[in-house]
Amino acid sequence: MTEDLSRSEKMALLANDPVALAMISVCRRRDLRPRNCGVCQKCVRTKAMFLGMTGCIPDIFIDRRLTPPLVRAAFDESPVTAANLHELFIRTRGLGPAHEVPGLAAAVARHGRRSRLRERLAQGLKGIIPRPWKRRRRFVREGR
Repeated sequence: MTEDLSRSEKMALLANDPVALAMISVCRRRDLRPRNCGVCQKCVRTKAMFLGMTGCIPDIFIDRRLTPPLVRAAFDESPVTAANLHELFIRTRGLGPAHEVPGLAAAVARHGRRSRLRERLAQGLKGIIPRPWKRRRRFVREGR
């Protein structure tokens, strides 16, 4: 695979190659390899990418269900998964109903709300809550 492709583009290419598809093992549960559980975060993200990019979930997962709560939980607040979430949403927007990932739009909206809320809180609390290092320096200077 080339470095120039995004993660979701790689999923679309792998879906067309039965040999490569049979070798994919993304699951966090190493005891299930070469199969994939289908419920851990990594499996759910991979299923969402397959569904979004190809319109189907391949038979490499023990549990092939993909529900909105699973999708919401799989795309957590880390920068990498947030980037994957937004990229998948943008790439699948115009592909049609077969490519719709359940709960994807809600996960994107939820992530956006959390990011904006965090920014507003950070701006609003600036200068109100003293940083611990400032407090310690003040106490040292006052002789406490």
